[in-house]
Amino acid sequence: MRFAIDRIDHVVLNVRDVDKTAAWYDGVLGVRREVFGDDRRIALLFGGQKINLRPLTADPEVWITGASAAPGAG
Repeated sequence: MRFAIDRIDHVVLNVRDVDKTAAWYDGVLGVRREVFGDDRRIALLFGGQKINLRPLTADPEVWITGASAAPGAG
């Protein structure tokens, strides 16, 4: 069976440095940086997709993540 994906909601990428990561994705891949939420989170937007950037310093009680909060873990 074949199918087409319209969009993925949503991906969180754990990063060591949010600003450097966002600058790289913007400069190299041309994605758009978005600041959102009361705590001024950073997301990368391209097409209908969104990748939230989670800093390693984020409080795990506030920003629940997957099994690993290591840099590069999604």
